[in-house]
Amino acid sequence: MTTNRLYLTWFTELKRMIEDWRLPQVRNLTWLLVGIYLSRSVQLQNVAQKIPARATLVSVTRRLSRFLEGPGLGVRRTYAPIIRPLLAHLARAGALHRLLDGIPVLAAAEGWGWRYALRQKGDRQVQTQPDGPWQAFAALAPQPGARCWEPHAALTARHADRTNLLALWGEGEKEAWLLATNFPDAHSTRLGYRRRAWAEELFGALKGHGFDLETTHLDAILKLSRLTLAVVLLYTWLLASGARVIKQGQRPLVDRADRRDLSLFQIGLRMLERCLTNLLAFTIRFSVVT
Repeated sequence: MTTNRLYLTWFTELKRMIEDWRLPQVRNLTWLLVGIYLSRSVQLQNVAQKIPARATLVSVTRRLSRFLEGPGLGVRRTYAPIIRPLLAHLARAGALHRLLDGIPVLAAAEGWGWRYALRQKGDRQVQTQPDGPWQAFAALAPQPGARCWEPHAALTARHADRTNLLALWGEGEKEAWLLATNFPDAHSTRLGYRRRAWAEELFGALKGHGFDLETTHLDAILKLSRLTLAVVLLYTWLLASGARVIKQGQRPLVDRADRRDLSLFQIGLRMLERCLTNLLAFTIRFSVVT
């Protein structure tokens, strides 16, 4: 029952979204998605075990492998209709920023018009005044509770990149945040950098806390990109579902009522499990409530 409900719901949505795929391709992608979800694994043999079939396990596994390496399956073309509206929505809401790491990207990020917040090492040299001395970045926030905002400072004597600097050692933190940024003030820098947690949540969901993508034995780039497409479709759906659960006031059904302990991904995942267990309706939607 659970497997068939997942298959029919996903198949209906994928057939609508991917109009240029042949039906056998849509069916194979649907079974791949369902198998990954039910097995919490990307290893094809584990996925195949969750697919109902009279064929042998080896045969189903080979069918999935052939699907991943088959012609005419454009990953970018398939994912674009989903991700572009999502990114546009986040950008309009002011919730989309690009967080980068590394000195060489400063000029490139400025040229692209991207906001950045770059974590720096404590021994990296900075100059807060044009003719002032060079000092270790960590010296700007030497103890818990310290905070320093230095606009238009120079970062590293070698590059002397002009940027804003934020040194912030929060109470209870093991070390200071040492950030080079083009955000206009300390407050917006802190808000922007906190969004890094979303990237870490994504990595966790794609790895051990979700679908275990890093355990795949695939090494062919085309097969790996198509497998990643399936995993990211699942992740984006569950992330959007988690956001809607919170917006609709249903979070206490799957999380603690007095505080939020779970990520958006886990909230969406647990709500889906609740729907499947209790025979409740669910939909495939990729819109995110911010």
